[in-house]
Amino acid sequence: MTKQQWMAQAPGGDRASGGEARKCPRCQGKLLITRGEVDYAVGEVCSRCAESCPRCSGEGHIFVEHPGGYMTTQECPACGGLRRRVQLFNQARLPARYHNKGLEDFKSYLNPTLRQGIGNLPEVRGVIYTLVNGFIPGDKGLLLIGPVGTGKTHLVVALVRHLTLEKGIACRFIEFTHLLGELRQAFERKDNAADLLDRLSTVPVLVIDELGKGRKTDWELSVIDELISKRYNRCLSTFFTSNYELDAPRLPASGSGRGPVDTATPDFQRAMDTESLVDRLGASIVSRIHEMATVIRMQNVPDHRKLIAAYG
Repeated sequence: MTKQQWMAQAPGGDRASGGEARKCPRCQGKLLITRGEVDYAVGEVCSRCAESCPRCSGEGHIFVEHPGGYMTTQECPACGGLRRRVQLFNQARLPARYHNKGLEDFKSYLNPTLRQGIGNLPEVRGVIYTLVNGFIPGDKGLLLIGPVGTGKTHLVVALVRHLTLEKGIACRFIEFTHLLGELRQAFERKDNAADLLDRLSTVPVLVIDELGKGRKTDWELSVIDELISKRYNRCLSTFFTSNYELDAPRLPASGSGRGPVDTATPDFQRAMDTESLVDRLGASIVSRIHEMATVIRMQNVPDHRKLIAAYG
């Protein structure tokens, strides 16, 4: 049953004067609602629409009578699939700030009427739109490379949102330094930190945001090497974003490059100009990424936060 059929057939559902189904004021006809809750994006089936489900009236399950005369329950065939997809969205652990970010609201034109694009963002958005619509787990991923504020995180979040909510594919999003923090906490609590890496190594789709960020210690490099190597060997789809170029630094390197790198400091800009992903991660890791992901560069794209301040 489609969303349109659900809304049109919902008992007591809102209808316009002409008899046509009217959008739910809570979810605007999407049947689900997302919000930011502390650190992560969470979604839920719209309670108002769930109550109007023509099969289960919001219970989420139906009773089935069998030939022997006994009854069992099973997942509602009308809304059960939506509930599973919302659960996958919640398990992806997208950043709270991006809970409602999709490809449809990604700003790639300064003036859409005049087709005045922002750098190559219209082409980048088109590549991702084509990819997600035909995506099958195991397909090659993407590596989005570009300076701070060019929309890389918005695009990969939109990708995860589509794959979970529209296609029902299990995904996981991590910002690399947050992963390292979780692993350190697990070690301090004497939990099994290997379980976290195992889950990330087996999820059908993984997004690693801010690849190359961190202190570049031997331990951090061993973590990313283990994670990428396992996913590479299992032929699992992996997507990356990074502020660093792949191989060639834009300026001669100076200093050791070791130590924390904060994107808000001048040190980060200098590191971007003097280091590449090979410098940050090592040649063997980058070699695997070359095979796992198609490289897309954000070209001639200014900081979108500055654009919003200037143009709204």
